Amino acid sequence: GVTGVQTCALPICPSAVAVIEEDRDWSYAEIHGWSRNVERGLRLAGVGRGDTVVVHVRRSAGFVAAVLGVLRAGATYVPLHPAHPAAWRQGIMDDTCPVVVLHDGSTGKDLAREEATWIDVRETGWSSFDARVDIQHVEVTQDDAAYVMFTSGSSGKPKGVVIPHRGIARLVKGQSYAGFGPGMRTLFMASTAFDASTFELWGPLLNGGSTVVMREDVPDLGRMRSEEHTSELQSRQ
Repeated sequence: GVTGVQTCALPICPSAVAVIEEDRDWSYAEIHGWSRNVERGLRLAGVGRGDTVVVHVRRSAGFVAAVLGVLRAGATYVPLHPAHPAAWRQGIMDDTCPVVVLHDGSTGKDLAREEATWIDVRETGWSSFDARVDIQHVEVTQDDAAYVMFTSGSSGKPKGVVIPHRGIARLVKGQSYAGFGPGMRTLFMASTAFDASTFELWGPLLNGGSTVVMREDVPDLGRMRSEEHTSELQSRQ
């Protein structure tokens, strides 16, 4: 599964930069620790293999830790973008019946909260991770669902598309169309609820590179270039 590939890379480059978010660099070890805490919170809430977890978190290092934590728990993540209409987001919540909703404190206040447990990813921060606490590994197969992405619903009701672990692996592992690898920085600018985010997130993270988080407010590619935050993929625009 995706978590197996990610975990195997950690002993090789735990100090390498996994996520760049404005002025903060997050190492693979830090993201791994944060995701372990997310996984622990999910397990305590009763999440197991095959369950659905909605990730209602803005594009950030917290989003990365959240989705990785969901996959580590053997569950399926459903990303919701906070800027999308509340009725659209609530409809997806109703369709997927999540066991848990992960949020970042500033998101989801306009949604019904009765049916699921809500967990703030900021309260599972990487600094409180205790490596001495063992979490039993959840075995998943390449055919297990990794995430569900919903259509816009412009022609009717939004439809969910289930993507298995093998779908992510086929997209970004062992390919030759992009130079993913250590030292490669890839801009994470797509909506978290848009399938392009799969490429921008897992491409670098499953190949030892770095994902550079673009701010949610006003995209400024000129600033990103001047700071030399991104490399090959950005220069191809």
